[in-house]
Amino acid sequence: MFRSTAPKIIPAFAAFALLISGCGVLTSPPASTETNAEETPVTSASPTSSSPPSSTAATEPTGNTSHHEDSVYTPATNKAPALNPPKPKIYDESTELTARGLSYATMDWMVSHNYAVTTGDSAVARAAIDSKTLPAFVEMYDTYDEVYRQDSWIVGGIMYLEPAPKSFAETERPGVYSMNVRYGRECGSWTIDHTETYECTEGSRGIPATIFARFTGERWIIEDLLFAPA
Repeated sequence: MFRSTAPKIIPAFAAFALLISGCGVLTSPPASTETNAEETPVTSASPTSSSPPSSTAATEPTGNTSHHEDSVYTPATNKAPALNPPKPKIYDESTELTARGLSYATMDWMVSHNYAVTTGDSAVARAAIDSKTLPAFVEMYDTYDEVYRQDSWIVGGIMYLEPAPKSFAETERPGVYSMNVRYGRECGSWTIDHTETYECTEGSRGIPATIFARFTGERWIIEDLLFAPA
């Protein structure tokens, strides 16, 4: 069950809060051939939606409903965990070496991340990122897994990513491409070892950021998510 005691920020999440505030390890995204930091991103699907982007869209993913049409997703509350969260699914379009492909891959990662938040199953989310270059997310997934192992759950904590396909550009690193996104994350709370943690960063919605991803020849691997200095 969900237990409530004195709030406490654990080190991994304190570090992540510092990361998205524009401090610590953050640097400006490296220059690329076409990046436009002011470009308005396309509208993303709902934060936990696993619906496929529209087949008529040439470059950007869209979608409004879950592919679980016979189930209703119910967010977690202090009294009960989330019900019927959409399962992550890798779409064929996300394997393309195109702006459209990276847009789909970005949304695939968002859905798999939120599935980890709502279920503690982080396997697909871990496979979507480079663990060496995104250790903060690895620590997050370790924590999520432990929360659910202890028969507790997470309230909130959903991540939002809105890709801007027109900013897609090749970087100086072979096989690595960048794309501007808008990042957001709900405040979240969870309990481990009878201690409740409440994690929140002011203004953590619509934050300009840049995703860097490596194309392996078969799929995209997210290597970094960098935010412009405050």
